[in-house]
Amino acid sequence: MISLEICIDAANAVDTAQDVGAAYAGGAATVELCADLATQGLTPAHELVRVARVAFGRRHGLMVMIRPRAGDFVYTPHEVALMQTQIEQAAEAGADGVVFGLLVPTATSYAIDLPNTALLTNTAKRLGLKVTFHRAFDELPKPHVHAWLDQLIALGVDRVLTCGAALASGKRAADCGACLADLIAHARGRIEIVIAGGVMVSNLPALLAQLPKPAAGAKPTFSVHSHSGACDPVTRRISISMIEKLKAALDSEPAYTLRPHQPGDIGWVISRHGALYHQEYGWDIRFEALVAQIGADFINRFDPHYERCWIAERHGQPVGAVFLVKKDAQTAKLRLLLVEPSARGLGIGKRLVDECAIFARQVGYKKIVLWTNSVLTAARGIYQAAGYRLIESEPHHSFGVDLIGETWELDLV
Repeated sequence: MISLEICIDAANAVDTAQDVGAAYAGGAATVELCADLATQGLTPAHELVRVARVAFGRRHGLMVMIRPRAGDFVYTPHEVALMQTQIEQAAEAGADGVVFGLLVPTATSYAIDLPNTALLTNTAKRLGLKVTFHRAFDELPKPHVHAWLDQLIALGVDRVLTCGAALASGKRAADCGACLADLIAHARGRIEIVIAGGVMVSNLPALLAQLPKPAAGAKPTFSVHSHSGACDPVTRRISISMIEKLKAALDSEPAYTLRPHQPGDIGWVISRHGALYHQEYGWDIRFEALVAQIGADFINRFDPHYERCWIAERHGQPVGAVFLVKKDAQTAKLRLLLVEPSARGLGIGKRLVDECAIFARQVGYKKIVLWTNSVLTAARGIYQAAGYRLIESEPHHSFGVDLIGETWELDLV
């Protein structure tokens, strides 16, 4: 079961007791206690931590924000000393864990403040507290996200809170599923990925569909964090019923899953391309022959280190596919993107294209190229949104119709 964390804006004793009590009654596994959520959360008052401890009972999972001021996450030695004191006070008040994040500026961005993160982590561990590195993580340069995660693991950090995009981007976790899935895969259970950022009942199924499904009986490697999704839409207070709806969405089957190809899949890809492109665009059987040749080449020349085929499944049936094949040592080629009409609107096409980019970066490709046709407007929209650029276009007559062929390219460095 995927755990749910509820973020609490601790403004006063009455509201804190009510909100934490609702989180407890609704079945939240953990709560993150903050002050002033409008500024992304600050250290709550010592007495409110005590109130929250009483309201959350003996359930282990009271996490307390340690952030002495609003603004950036670069702290002075005096502020670091204050954070150390606040950790000690949180432990004394009954916290089970603390949440903080410290950065240092670089020439172009930020890096983790390793010495002070180590200092605060060691302080927390000495007091028996779990450590969560908060969304300061999302301010780090994305090309090195695996290295940042490895640094936190080496320091003994237990959890990292992330949306998969910078705070200023305005993106929600549901918009960053591929990045989050990549992070979960890299973590391999060594650190808990706590997914945050606009998580609601309405977008949770789409988010979960993009993430690895925990194996039966295995401990999930990620959890979900929500504040707005747990609030009553009228009172804006934490609601038991809203938490129960979030938990129900977490326990439901995902809209679709992805898996590698297996015997029979390539034949399905060929058949469905032939049928769908004839039905939707009037292309003749010569297109099916082209797809059959691409499929045969993929099977006969398959290089498992540099190539992939992903199959999207829904209710046990294939509903989508994409291939990434090697063109040369620097370049991968995206081929045969397909989503069944019955599964369109679930984000499968975007997910498949994102998976290609993630894998291509992992194995060292510098760019991805693809060839498509201007009439395929839905696919073109996905490519453009993913950062692909139209390089050239040329009219041609193929498959019994007049078309405009297009070459698109995505730079990976």
